[in-house]
Amino acid sequence: MLAQGPTFTRFSTASIFILLCLFFILYYHPMRQATPEGPSTYDPSREGFQPASPRIPEKIWYKVGPKGLSNQSHEWLHDCLHKNPAHRAQIMTDDTGDQYVQENYGDRPDIVDAYLSLTVPILKADFLRYLLLFAEGGIWADLDVSCGDVPIREWIPETLRAKAGLVVGWEFDVGWGENFIRQFESWTIMAAPGSPHLLVVIDDIMDGIRQKTEEYGVPVSELTLDMTGDVIDFTGPRRLTRGGFEELGIGSQ
Repeated sequence: MLAQGPTFTRFSTASIFILLCLFFILYYHPMRQATPEGPSTYDPSREGFQPASPRIPEKIWYKVGPKGLSNQSHEWLHDCLHKNPAHRAQIMTDDTGDQYVQENYGDRPDIVDAYLSLTVPILKADFLRYLLLFAEGGIWADLDVSCGDVPIREWIPETLRAKAGLVVGWEFDVGWGENFIRQFESWTIMAAPGSPHLLVVIDDIMDGIRQKTEEYGVPVSELTLDMTGDVIDFTGPRRLTRGGFEELGIGSQ
């Protein structure tokens, strides 16, 4: 079942949105190519539309590094909130991320210890997005992602809004031929809290961390990228892809 999709772009890359529902419904949703010069469909008079999903909070998570927001990222964030006034932004820092994990994962001390001990920024940032969305839900957006023309409340078809639990997109879906690994992108994720798909991803990351610390005989704090291998596999898009398909009981390609 195909339908015209939203525009949520990174580096003007086209993508395909997939809704992964708790009832294991897969819905393929193609996105439009970003066109900065094109007209916006945003209309303040349409703010009365229902949320994209009653299960997904209208909250957008961002994570900044020590340098804070760049001018470009600030413009994208402001534009996204202007076009989606019902949504609010939560900007996390290294310190607030640590605090959040400690406060919300007290029943999983293994997760707290591993997260706080990680010293490689990209691994920690990847891990944080899954932890935030599993605990509270909402939308994760990398700082180099901008909202496009379609309001977030229209991202999910009305017939699926009550069931949608996770929304992700294909990365590298056009222009790459057939000889590449298809995977979900992780720079924009929409999720309901408690998504079983994200729990699988979180537990898989924990397993990966344990395996690498045992393999190299080091504590988590001494893990390096040379030890963990490709970030895409360890905490990034391929990890997300494997976890999503594993929870659905099907194999990833």
